Amino acid sequence: MAGESELLFSKDEYSRRYANIRALMQARGLDCLVITGHGGVFGAAGSDVRYVAGSVMIMEGGPYIIFPFVGDPFLISHVVPGRNEGAIPGEQVSFKKGTRLRDYGTHVANRLRDLGFEKATVGLVTTRWMPVKDFLAMKRELPLAEFVPADDIVLQCRLVRSEEEKAFLRRSGKAADAGMKAIIEASRPGVIERELVIACDTAMAKSSGERGNFILLGSGAWEIEGQIWTGTDRKLEKGDVILTELTSNYKGYYTQLCCPIVLGKKAPAGFMKRLEVNKAMYRTAYDNLRPGNFVGGVEKMVEERVAGMGKWRRSWALQSAEVAESFHKVNLQIQRNMCFVIHPWSEPASGFIGHTIGNTCVVRDNEPEVLHKSPQDIVYV
Repeated sequence: MAGESELLFSKDEYSRRYANIRALMQARGLDCLVITGHGGVFGAAGSDVRYVAGSVMIMEGGPYIIFPFVGDPFLISHVVPGRNEGAIPGEQVSFKKGTRLRDYGTHVANRLRDLGFEKATVGLVTTRWMPVKDFLAMKRELPLAEFVPADDIVLQCRLVRSEEEKAFLRRSGKAADAGMKAIIEASRPGVIERELVIACDTAMAKSSGERGNFILLGSGAWEIEGQIWTGTDRKLEKGDVILTELTSNYKGYYTQLCCPIVLGKKAPAGFMKRLEVNKAMYRTAYDNLRPGNFVGGVEKMVEERVAGMGKWRRSWALQSAEVAESFHKVNLQIQRNMCFVIHPWSEPASGFIGHTIGNTCVVRDNEPEVLHKSPQDIVYV
């Protein structure tokens, strides 16, 4: 919470990460990686960069990291690299001649040439975020190099969390709890939704979360179909159901929390029925979030559990707590220290489509560790 000391990763933690990345590079015959990202997707699009370089400033169009199989990583950024926990050396990116446009593609290519990679096999991490203009510039400047997609290499290393990383996730969980508490305390008839979002964002920032997190909130008489968004100017009314989806972030480590709020002493019967469905989905996912199971297998159990509770076009419960890869891959085998959002989503043949509850868990050998203290039930205000 506010006043807690800043968390920093140790040198040993970065050494562990680099060794794991290089093991995957060796298996694929890659001489070097070019890693990039940007500040979009609520900061999640920069997760690979932060994983390798620590708390560097990430904006649209950069930075870039050159990560050789042998040798130290090197950062190219729009500002002179300063404080970062990874202590990666680097330099400021050059401008395109005659302009103030940052020319990352040419600059990266020049550094690759300086390092002897003009004929190397270079993995791109990731093609999902890399601007086409930068890729074309690298191809133009290094025509003999082979550039290949390596989108999943850093992500694969990030999926299983270290003990140090779990501390960051717990800090994010505390920030989300603080944001939920602020929403609950501010919820009363006459308050507009946008005020709740502002109160939440402020509370999460004060609790050491980052600004500009992903906050969804909707209110109204049940059903709220189509109204859960980033907060509108709608005024709350007595009897409203308020649905939430908070994504907190501590230095790029994300958790999600959903908790329903009711303005009054009794929730609508239709909402209670859906909440019971979502609780059943949550419990099934939680009970089976164990090492060795596959995401697809858990989802099948979830579907079977709620099959007799209504007619559903689709239902699912798990997603990785990597916002950049938000929705699950059914062939992913669950491992100890992976982190998942248990986020029951149900789509009936007609009626409300969406979620009511959800939180974030770290996989353990027995039952998962829940990273939030907020209840997975109605809060009446």
